[in-house]
Amino acid sequence: MDTKMKLLLKFLTPILLLISSYSLSNDLGSKYTQKEILKNWTLSRCLGKVYNNPMIKNDANSTASAFLEFSKQPIETFYALDSLAEKYTKLKYTGEIHSNFNTMKCIDLFYSQELSNTIDQQLSKKK
Repeated sequence: MDTKMKLLLKFLTPILLLISSYSLSNDLGSKYTQKEILKNWTLSRCLGKVYNNPMIKNDANSTASAFLEFSKQPIETFYALDSLAEKYTKLKYTGEIHSNFNTMKCIDLFYSQELSNTIDQQLSKKK
């Protein structure tokens, strides 16, 4: 690869990364309602808490960060939701299969009335 091409790639790479990041942000901001963003953030935080594998944990936490970035809610909302996620990660599940059922805990949180009520309460505070 010649020098001009290397310089061009060196210059274009950060711009392309910025554009792809901008594209993600536009998608999240217009694709989801604020309630959906908060539910997805909470699910991502829960998954980040229950897994020790660095790759999975990093992905879940990065996903949560993306949803946080495009939320229009105050930080106190996320403290309340994080506390709820923490509560669900500490639940004890049992079954015929020996497992902690961590994914199930997060799914149960996602579909819980408790999460829905907490989000509704937080959203009504902002009005």
